[in-house]
Amino acid sequence: MRKYGDRVTDKNTDKNMKILHGITEIAGQNSYAVQGLREIGLDAESVVLMENVFGYKNDICLHIDRNDKKKLPISVLKLGRFLVRALRKYTVFHFHAGNSIGFNHELFLYKLFHKKLFYEFHGSDIRDIRKFCETSKMEYLPDMDIDEHTKERNRKICRKADGIILHDDELIPYLPETHAPVYGVPLRVDIERFTPTFPETDPKTIRIVHAPSRRGIKGTQFILDAFDRLKEKYPNLEFVLVEGKTQEEAFEIYKTADIMRSIRPQISSWIRFSSEPTVCSP
Repeated sequence: MRKYGDRVTDKNTDKNMKILHGITEIAGQNSYAVQGLREIGLDAESVVLMENVFGYKNDICLHIDRNDKKKLPISVLKLGRFLVRALRKYTVFHFHAGNSIGFNHELFLYKLFHKKLFYEFHGSDIRDIRKFCETSKMEYLPDMDIDEHTKERNRKICRKADGIILHDDELIPYLPETHAPVYGVPLRVDIERFTPTFPETDPKTIRIVHAPSRRGIKGTQFILDAFDRLKEKYPNLEFVLVEGKTQEEAFEIYKTADIMRSIRPQISSWIRFSSEPTVCSP
């Protein structure tokens, strides 16, 4: 796998690139990528189907709910119109979580119009849970696994893409065979947004904060059970669950934490920049 400093294009072509990041937002990686590209002088835009519940920024929201079957004909029309405009406007298409503008039915068009095509996988969109559990000795949870349709989608993506992006070597075993280069790109974070806040040296109450995106697959119940046992021994403990908050609202709560319990590596990165002790599961 090519590592973190490798360039995808020649420096002389950078000024001519117009980059689309879409069409899904995963933990701010879409918007942070666009922000970083702009900071080095590239022309990039973030496009999403729907506004993200966590309040991540975007440049274009298509306001399309792909789960609303009643509006499917209208959604297909809107996506088709946007695809035509996008093919005229952008030279590089960078899609997240296996979702493209035409849900991967239009991939041949990018080759036809001489566009560069990149896909970025984030974890659960490609990870084979059965294989993962065999390796990690964890209990297999079928509801967390990707289905055969998703596996075939990923195989198609790896055949068509000009490059594949992963956050960690851990995901390599789940990647279908591909002739495209595979790039390791760390999770992005804007460190300029953080000012260290230090807890009291001898607090009367110790606040533990946990921020699950989905309780069922983040082990939240185990954490709650463990806290109940700790509370009996240490009555000065306070436990705060952060759910249903925008990123900005969540950050303000993180600042009040004495200990942060995180399942998501990007949250751990945010908190380390804010100086709170962090316990993280991979």
